[in-house]
This record gives sequence, structure tokens and C-alpha cells, in this order.
Amino acid sequence: MKETRKLKSFETLILYAQNTTFKTYVAKLLLHVTTHLQKHLTVKVKSKLESMLNNIAAGIECNPSVDHSDLFVFLYTLIEDGVAYETGRNKSFSVLNTSMQSGNEAINKIITSGRLVDSSQSSHLVRVFALGLLHNRMKNPKLHKKDEQQLEMWDPFVRLLTECLTSKYDDIISDALRSLAPLVGLLLPALKSQANKIRTFLLVIAHGSIKCSPMMQSCLRLLAVLLHNTQITLSEDQWHVFIQCPLFIDLESNPPSVALSLLKA
Repeated sequence: MKETRKLKSFETLILYAQNTTFKTYVAKLLLHVTTHLQKHLTVKVKSKLESMLNNIAAGIECNPSVDHSDLFVFLYTLIEDGVAYETGRNKSFSVLNTSMQSGNEAINKIITSGRLVDSSQSSHLVRVFALGLLHNRMKNPKLHKKDEQQLEMWDPFVRLLTECLTSKYDDIISDALRSLAPLVGLLLPALKSQANKIRTFLLVIAHGSIKCSPMMQSCLRLLAVLLHNTQITLSEDQWHVFIQCPLFIDLESNPPSVALSLLKA
């Protein structure tokens, strides 16, 4: 029968994530994936687990029970756990607003007791999952940039995403670059303390990237936004070093638009 020729388990995960109560069951649902991430993975199994995470994320996007505050605490916790595991330090939630913490003890308790991030595999894949959800939430037209309560919830992510720029995983760096660009444009309070770090990390990433790679372009776009919206500038020595990047070699004959936008900024 043709119905048996296609695996429906992944689509079922979308239904679970879409229809269960987010605050109560999302961490438990994710635990079914992360349990397998503690083991040695083959390429085939890893691909299936990534597909499971993508389908869970798709279901969460359509879940009517998702509250912005609950979701932000959930994503912050997952990303912070991943950063703490990769850097080998204890996590700290001191930068989280009290308004974000109140009423979300259930989520933190489930995540902590379930040990969602307990290996390099889970640290990496769960963080990619969380960063993808975070970026999609930024594109939600229902979010208002002038809403002070929402801006307070976005503010702690500036520091967290800045720390992600030091990751050894390229996809985490790329996702962090994509998510930081709109936050820099919002001129959040945390940007004052993180802007110099972001600039330094961007210079390091740009020199280590391949010419015209997606990461290089994301890096330059974020640097252009940073220079345009803040008081941060590049010193003369930094400019001398920066224009030696491969992207600027063909500036006269075939100038990439991202390089020109950076120079304009």
C-alpha cells in the first residue's frame, strides 16, 4: 500500500508540538530527541534527529498556547545551557529579567531535571534548534518593536548571541549573526556593553571566512548595521587589516554589494 511507503513519524511530531500545552510539555517532547544525542551517532541517525528537531520547531510555530514570555525563557535557557557546556562554565541566569523569570519555574525545572544539554552533540543541535526558533520569532509581524515589554525580553539575548559568536560550530555562528542584526537595529540597552565585543568577534570571523561565503556576508552585514546604528567605529589599523579580507580584493573590478554597504556605513 502506498500509505506504508512514507514514514509519517516526523509529521506526527508537528502535530504533537502544535497541539500540546507548550509550557507543560515542550521540554518533555524535546527530551525524546536529546536522549539519543547522548550516544554515539551515525550520520544517518543524526540526520533523522535533526529532522525531528525541525518538525518540533515547525509545530511550536503554530501552537496557539505559546506565550512570548514562556518561549523566550525556554529559548534563553537552551542557548545558555549550550554556551555553558561549550565554554566549560556554570550557567548563570542573572541577566534574565525578573519579569521573564516569574511564572516560568516549571519550564526551568523540566529542562534542568531532564538534562537536555549533556553532551557536545546535544549542546550543538539543541542550540541550532533554539537559534532557529528565535530568528523566526523575530520575523513575526505580531511583534512590535515599540513594545517596551517585548524589548525587555529581547535585551538579554544580545549578550547571549554575542557569546555564540565564539562557538566552534559554523552553523551556530551563522545563526547568531542572523539574529543579532535586527537586535542591533533596536538599540537595546545591552548593546552598550556588548558592541565592542561584537566588533572584535566580527573582525576575527571575517578573516577566517572564505570569500563571499554566507558567513562572510552575514558578518559584513552585521558590522554595517553596528557601525550605522551605534557610536562604534573601526580604528585606522583595524581598517587596514579589514580591507585585506578576500572580499575586498576585487573591489574595483567587481565590487560585492555587501562590501560597498559596509564602506558606506
